[in-house]
Amino acid sequence: MEVTFTLRDEKVNIYALTQGYGDYHQIFLCKKSVLPDDRIGPFVLDIKSSNPQYELSNKGECLLAFISSKQYSFNYAAYIDCYIEFKVSDNVFKELCTKGYFDIWEPGAPMKYFEGRSTGYLMVLRVYKLRQSVPEILQERGRKGRNFYYRLTQPHWALGLLSSIALSS
Repeated sequence: MEVTFTLRDEKVNIYALTQGYGDYHQIFLCKKSVLPDDRIGPFVLDIKSSNPQYELSNKGECLLAFISSKQYSFNYAAYIDCYIEFKVSDNVFKELCTKGYFDIWEPGAPMKYFEGRSTGYLMVLRVYKLRQSVPEILQERGRKGRNFYYRLTQPHWALGLLSSIALSS
């Protein structure tokens, strides 16, 4: 399997996608726009080096403290299953954040992320563990940018997928 792109997001989101927390794994990320049709994956998953920009819930703060000293390895890949377009409203995020689907964030955090927008997207992902890690050096150039996805400096041939994370736990 050839990996050519990286998908980067908040440390707590990537951890929730790859390692899970509580009784389940997170399966989506909030996005302001969709990627081009030919960009569905696989994406190696990467974490932002900065602290979260938006307010975490108590659960999110505990998760961040737990993972802050952990070393992240680039051995997870994701495919985009679909996008769910929705009308941005307080009610949507109160439901998602208080019912356990996105409860590492305060309900107001996604509202700030989508500030000034009437619609947003939930990027639904299928996450897999790779048999071997993608070398960090291949992401060096893209990490300097601000984009949430970027091209590796050269394609990486991963040996294959071990299993779907959310389905195997």
